[in-house]
Amino acid sequence: MKMTSSACSKQQNKKKGQMKIQEMAFVLLALVLLAVIAFVFFLRFSQQKIIESAENVKAQTTISLLERVTSLPELECHGKTLCIDSDKAGFFKEQLKTNKNLELLFQGLTNVRIKPIYPSSNDIEIYNKGQGNVSYSTFIDLCKYVSSGTSFNYECSMAMLIARQ
Repeated sequence: MKMTSSACSKQQNKKKGQMKIQEMAFVLLALVLLAVIAFVFFLRFSQQKIIESAENVKAQTTISLLERVTSLPELECHGKTLCIDSDKAGFFKEQLKTNKNLELLFQGLTNVRIKPIYPSSNDIEIYNKGQGNVSYSTFIDLCKYVSSGTSFNYECSMAMLIARQ
């Protein structure tokens, strides 16, 4: 059986049409795949930003807790800022053992200690509920109330207040 030229032309047009449909399907599939890959990269980038923001919030919280510890009336020197009375710190540590409500002052921290720098002496551990992952510190005056004759004065040394989260 012989095909006429119009029937042959129709069959070639049909094959060309099918090829164009297949080409379009592959192009659409490639575009969808490209969009999915771009979306995955966007999600990873967003996730990294969220993790960094969470770490910044943790750091700011710990820094504010450090400020709160240095300004506790139970620890501060009378009339001085960023100053901790060493006698009060020792007494406060003993009070923490018996009064568990005081632990609320250190909520969010696992360890708080004072490390004297100059002159060097033993560390004063104020609060300890384990070892944290991240530590933050600030310089403070570590003072002791001393009587000299008829007057009382503070003798201060340089120390570092270290808080672990």
